[in-house]
Amino acid sequence: MHLPGPFSFFSTSALVTAFGFALISSHGAETDGAESGMDEAALQADAKKTFKEKVEPFVETYCIKCHGPRPKGDVNLKSALRSPGSPASYLHWQKAVANV
Repeated sequence: MHLPGPFSFFSTSALVTAFGFALISSHGAETDGAESGMDEAALQADAKKTFKEKVEPFVETYCIKCHGPRPKGDVNLKSALRSPGSPASYLHWQKAVANV
């Protein structure tokens, strides 16, 4: 995937990393609160905020045109945006992260 303009490899990688973190956190990853300094609820809240502020606008701008209601490669990110943590959406997010 090639991104135009201000999207460098670093910003794309950072976004994918944040996206992956949000995906894992919303899918019930276990954490040790003593090690991380944050409890699981705080991590999930942070992941949801990051997803809403960073990932969702990015996906809407650069991905939905091809991966919306008539998805290429069986990756429908429009439906996955509606319920990003649902088991039904997980496969779409997993494919997207693997291909980016």
